[in-house]
Amino acid sequence: MITLGEAAAWYRQAADTIEDELGEVVVTVTALAVERAKGYIGHEQDEWAPLSGATIEGFRHAYGFRIPGKRELGYSPPDYEPLLRSGQMRESIEGVAEGLTGIIGSADKVMLYQEMGTPNARYPIPPRPVLALALMNSVPDIIEGCGEVAVKILVPEV
Repeated sequence: MITLGEAAAWYRQAADTIEDELGEVVVTVTALAVERAKGYIGHEQDEWAPLSGATIEGFRHAYGFRIPGKRELGYSPPDYEPLLRSGQMRESIEGVAEGLTGIIGSADKVMLYQEMGTPNARYPIPPRPVLALALMNSVPDIIEGCGEVAVKILVPEV
């Protein structure tokens, strides 16, 4: 049994540590989201539009130079490893966790075009999100982590 005074002391201590406890969840989930996003590159996702014939076969740009296709670059069917040419974009994905905020992103401007698509471009590409998809697929981890913290904080050790 626990006395009222012991419970009050427990909850005071729990209130002092909850931000640190949740901060650990943010660090863990941010790292998981970065690894998920990196893992999506090179693997077609159900949420994505299929690769275009120009992406697979290559094409001649309006300015006269040739853009090689996935087949020519040595990628293999069935999905020709979407978003993967050199691995540079995948390796540019990073995450930062500070306090109760976690951020994942990339400094590679091509990631923006892939994530959002380029509907008004001369050669439009559909969105192929990896960052948003990784964050959405991390929601169960966030819920589980926060639930564990809630139980730890709200249930005094007897």
